[in-house]
Amino acid sequence: MRTMMRALLACAVAVAACGSDQTMEPPDSIIGPPGGGGSGGGEVGACSDLFDEKAVTSYEVQIDPFEWAAIHDEFVNWAARKAAGLDIKPYHAMTLHVGSEAVPAWIRLKGNSSWFSAVAANPNVKKQFVIAFDQGTDTKARFHGVQKVELDMPSLDRSFLHDRLAQSFLRDIGLPGLCANSAKLIINGEYYGLYANLEVTNHDFLKRVFPGPGEADGDLWKKRSDLQTNNEDPNRDNSRQRALWSSGTDINELATLMDMEASLRTWAAEALLPQPDGYWGGNSNFYVYDHPTRGFIFLTDDLDATFEFMPADMHPLYFWLNRVPPRYPGPQYVMVMNDAKWRGRFIEIIGQLIEGWDIGQLQQRVSTWAAQISDALANDPNRSGSFQDDQEQQGRLSDYVSARPAFVRSWLECVNGGGTDADGDGAAWCLDCDDTSPTTHPGAAEVCGDGVDQNCNGVADDGCG
Repeated sequence: MRTMMRALLACAVAVAACGSDQTMEPPDSIIGPPGGGGSGGGEVGACSDLFDEKAVTSYEVQIDPFEWAAIHDEFVNWAARKAAGLDIKPYHAMTLHVGSEAVPAWIRLKGNSSWFSAVAANPNVKKQFVIAFDQGTDTKARFHGVQKVELDMPSLDRSFLHDRLAQSFLRDIGLPGLCANSAKLIINGEYYGLYANLEVTNHDFLKRVFPGPGEADGDLWKKRSDLQTNNEDPNRDNSRQRALWSSGTDINELATLMDMEASLRTWAAEALLPQPDGYWGGNSNFYVYDHPTRGFIFLTDDLDATFEFMPADMHPLYFWLNRVPPRYPGPQYVMVMNDAKWRGRFIEIIGQLIEGWDIGQLQQRVSTWAAQISDALANDPNRSGSFQDDQEQQGRLSDYVSARPAFVRSWLECVNGGGTDADGDGAAWCLDCDDTSPTTHPGAAEVCGDGVDQNCNGVADDGCG
């Protein structure tokens, strides 16, 4: 069956032969079980009990009212602070109570686009936060083994479950999903709101998912150029990072810099969910980890816009179709789309990962977790809508959990068996970014100056000088 699938894929992607036969061969199989060396990490180390999925964690913050007022000022006046060159996310000291424990901690605002757009509509919208334990004199301080936690809940996630469900799916298929559950935040004795309670992508996270000797000591970059680890030396050599983003169109050069298998697995998982805000989706929510021996590995970030935020028939290859505002692929993804062998490998990985999408298990999590957070959600004073609307959104999330894999499987059937080809250009609908135009398909010649992406790599007029 596996050999047959590879043969069918080879036939299906033959129309995309944009690269020469001299390109580096993709490996024969994905290496390793979940958490193994070839899987890019996974749920290797145990999660802190702060992220116990069977409970709702309660964080009780005691903070000086002046500091709390300052946080609100930072929240609503972020643009003026940024223009003045001020830190828009400074930490504020407080005391954190979790159960019978009380520890010194620090809190700051979290978010970017979701924060800025939300506050423009309602300055009293729920804030998102990072709670840290290492901002005092002891920079190595941990609480329950954790350096920081993120409290994430954009106003558009009315189910309150997107991020933790998506992270659980990543862990199901052996990818580095964050530890996550739900948490209540109480400020000076008053209940403030319900959140997704998330592990932070940092060196501690790397040590958990890459536990081998020295494996977690590489450079972790947020987005393209925001260095998160090993950043003490202002004169450090960043030539590898620059090479990754300036590798041009040479897939062989890219393959010497990047762990292709692990990164394609990340992008394939994002294509399945789908994750329109990640690297696969032409957006900026991603990390890149330069593993000491394996090269750069793309990692996911901020999965609150997954699942039914996008239509169930969102294309697994051409995420840019019908996107408003438009989205464009990153250079590494363009190289994969332009190379027949690696493009075929990416499709094959999607076919393998979809086998880990357990509809019943994911729907059971939605049901169990919806019941688990029901009281906290019903009483959330900063909920963005009605409790009934939130429950209805949870129902739509559960429906999407079955609708999305059904579409992806139909897409794979087309890829494997040759689906309909309305424009007769040799590319079935599943591999054609415009099945109404015979001059537009993978491998087609670009017509310079017309603004049309003839070769289906997401870039119009590429190669036209």
